[in-house]
Amino acid sequence: MKRLIKWLFIVTFLLGLLLGILAVSSLDEYPLVTAPRVLEAQQLARVKQLMQQNNPQRLQAGELAQTQMSQQDLNLSLNYLTQKLPAPLLRDLATRLKLFDNSAYFQLSLPLSTLLLDGYLNLSGSFDVIDTADGQQYGLSDLRLGGISLPAALTQSISQQLHQQLQQRLPEYALLRQSLQRIEIEPQQLRLHYVVSRKVTEQLKTQLSSRVVSAEFKQALLAQSTQLQNRLAKAPARLRLEAVLQPMFALAAQRSQQASPVVENRAVFVALAAYMLNRDIPGLPAGQSALPTRAKKIAKKIYVQGRHDLSAHLIISAAITSLADSKLAALIGLDKEVDDSVGGSGFSFADLAADYAGIRLAEAATASRADALRVQQLLGQPHSVTWYMPDIKALPQAMTDTEFTQRYQHTESEHYQQTLALINHNINQLALYRGE
Repeated sequence: MKRLIKWLFIVTFLLGLLLGILAVSSLDEYPLVTAPRVLEAQQLARVKQLMQQNNPQRLQAGELAQTQMSQQDLNLSLNYLTQKLPAPLLRDLATRLKLFDNSAYFQLSLPLSTLLLDGYLNLSGSFDVIDTADGQQYGLSDLRLGGISLPAALTQSISQQLHQQLQQRLPEYALLRQSLQRIEIEPQQLRLHYVVSRKVTEQLKTQLSSRVVSAEFKQALLAQSTQLQNRLAKAPARLRLEAVLQPMFALAAQRSQQASPVVENRAVFVALAAYMLNRDIPGLPAGQSALPTRAKKIAKKIYVQGRHDLSAHLIISAAITSLADSKLAALIGLDKEVDDSVGGSGFSFADLAADYAGIRLAEAATASRADALRVQQLLGQPHSVTWYMPDIKALPQAMTDTEFTQRYQHTESEHYQQTLALINHNINQLALYRGE
């Protein structure tokens, strides 16, 4: 028995040592791909244009469609999507694609910093498209993890296992494969051929929604939507945001006696954002969450500092932050202002201030159980919107694209960043955050 224990210890030690060596050798001192920069106004406008051009909602059901993108546009879109990833670990993920004949060479770099490891996890390889008599086949080749080049047999096994696991564990993957007809990769060019299916689209929405709306969150949303409906039914045509949030946070505090206060606060923001956007809440059964949509039932508007759009910016950013993260909400807010500066209402730092106020409010309300209960206690009673929304009178508004460029150059300029820093400083000085 002692001999067996001795050998088990030796094997365990050697296995741990081997895994440690592999982990260390797979980390590099420098990244293959540098971290993506914040997209500038022109780049954001290009991504928006690509999204509009390739929106499947414009097509008829059953229609064979084609999406074509250049290598430059593809990398720009990947940069945009990477900055919207909700997982904190992936926020700094950097990617790059190079397109060749029937092959896309990819490079990924992720910074890692722990007590034992410090460096970059670099992964590279090729996604290959192979035409056969039975149709197209896809696979990976030339995988390299840091300084380790994986054998072809292992790469093929990883490719097969990845496909099988995605098929079994991710229904969205199988649904997308149903629509995809053909992939064509050429130097500097990618083309996707697919069939538009409304059934697949609805199933995909259902699957994605079910991952966001848990049973506990669903119950909280139902409670808050009912609360909101009752409140608005008796309210005047114009309401102040604080008058709407007070009973919602009071209900959240009551329900938090037997539920998670973080989940309850999240439901406050999402239910109110759904009303402001005139949208159904995804994942809730039809007829059970009949929010009083403005278009169909009650035309009630909610105001901050006399403006309806500011309340929408604040609450929608809070909802996005509570469901994903602040980086995503900030980027979406910037997207909106870039759109407005090009033929819209104009770039407005006041709107951005409302976006950042919503982000800060959601962070305070969902950071931890203690923080969530604190916000419920404060906002579940009569309060002033100035507790969480800064004054906007001195902020530049309604700037055209030309005016914005003349004054601030781009969104990474020192002048622009100083203005954002001032906005965030003013928010952090508000009453709700002084006692943190």
